[in-house]
Formats: sequence, structure tokens, C-alpha cells
Amino acid sequence: MAEETVGSRFYCTAADGTQLYVRRWPSEGSSKALAIIVHGIVEHSGRYAETAAALNRAGITVWAPDTRGHGLSSGPRIWVDRFDRYAEDLSIVVAEARAAHRGLPVFLLGHSMGTLIVLCAGPMLAEKPAGIILSAPPLSLAVGLFPWMRKVAAFGSRWLPRLRLVRLGSSRLSRDAEVVAQFRADPLVFHGRIPTRTGGEILRVSEEVRRRAADVTLPLLVLQGTADAVVSAQATEEFYRAAGSGDKTLRVYPGLYHDLPREPEKKEICREIAHWILARC
Repeated sequence: MAEETVGSRFYCTAADGTQLYVRRWPSEGSSKALAIIVHGIVEHSGRYAETAAALNRAGITVWAPDTRGHGLSSGPRIWVDRFDRYAEDLSIVVAEARAAHRGLPVFLLGHSMGTLIVLCAGPMLAEKPAGIILSAPPLSLAVGLFPWMRKVAAFGSRWLPRLRLVRLGSSRLSRDAEVVAQFRADPLVFHGRIPTRTGGEILRVSEEVRRRAADVTLPLLVLQGTADAVVSAQATEEFYRAAGSGDKTLRVYPGLYHDLPREPEKKEICREIAHWILARC
């Protein structure tokens, strides 16, 4: 695990006063780039310590916030009234990171729900990132996963926004049983049910992102496992083909599950990410 040195954790203040907990992992030697990691729903940035350590060894400094209502950030657990709040929060963290590391190219790396935050934040940033990395984006749910969720979320998001119905399972997150056990025992992971408003907003934004794929013109790296039981690998590939970027790369990993940063092949995946970033510095 990457060691968190003194001073590597702090809070940013969001526009509405929400306190956003941020972890920082400095690169080994001089920094060549800055990567900002945005985690998925119910988890937190601390789960990316190993990913950060691998990037640090390649000369990449890493920042990673806990999104509002997650981990050590303040706010009602896993609650958001509108998805843009996540993106607005990320834009504040990006500004802080740029100020602290002037001159470094900035890359945004999102996993699962974090990919939607990255894509929504892009237009809000005063200076565009040098590239974006999307790991297992939730552009459509995997076949057979909560087939009733879309209708319930649409109704509940409007009329019963704080109703909590769905609890995410963890058995098919990773093929590594230890990763699953750690996830289940992690006190900073939210193990309860997700509000219908939050679920509805994720589904709404995922549909919007699919419709506007051609608007994605930044350098793009997309990572997807074929055995992902959470999101649709087919939808990810369709989004990639429709993306408007002239510099785009798709990496499909046969047999890998949803939690790509913690699959047994994580070293290979981290090398792929680091190589892609450094090739664009």
C-alpha cells in the first residue's frame, strides 16, 4: 500500500460549504504529470493507494478526493440532489491541484461513477486537462442487473428522492477474494442502500453522456473488463466508437470484473495508465 506522508491529507471547501477530503501522493523524484483520481459510488479515495503508488513510481503525482457524502467528506451519505454538484466539487479540487503543481499536465482518472463526474467536470474547467481515463464507465447497467431500477429510480428521484431501495452487491466486484473481503470490512465504504435521487441522477447522466459522446474531444483512454457484472461492456465499446476524440485508446481485458484497479492484473493496468499519461506529457 502507498504510505500517506504527513501533510498528504487535507480538506477543500465546496461552494455550498461541504468539506471535501483529499489525499495526495507525491511522485518519486521530479513530477512529470499530475493525475486526479475520482472514485466510484459508495467507496472512497483511500482504496486507490496502490494505484497511486504505481503512478508515483512512474513520476506521476496523484490527488484523490472523497466525493461529497463519501468516505471522510461531509454531507449526507451517498446523497446528491443534482449530479453537477459532484462535477463542481471536482473543479474546485482541480483548481487547488493546479495551483499547487504549476506547469504540470493534468490528467483526470475516473472509475465507475467517477468517470461520469470526470466527463461532466470537463466543460467547467478553466483549463482543459491533458487527457481523461475512464475505468469501467457506467454508461449502461450490465444485463440482468436490477432490471426494474430505471423505472423505480425515475419515479423515486422525483417523488421520493430520499427513499433508499438498492444496496450494491460486492461478490462480483473483483476476482480477488481478499479485495472483496476488504471492501466488505472497510468502515469508510458505505454499505447501506442508495437514495433513489442519487441513483436516478446517475442513470440520467449516463444517458446524457451516451447521447453526447461525440462531444468528448480530449485525449481519451477507456478501460473495460469483459466479465463486468455491474456495467455493460458493450455500452462502453459503443461509447468509445462514438467519442469525438482524435486521440483515443480502448483497452478491453478479457475475463476481468468491474473493479479494474484491484483485479489480479492491476499491475498491468497501472502500467498501461502510466505509459499512456507519460506519452502525452
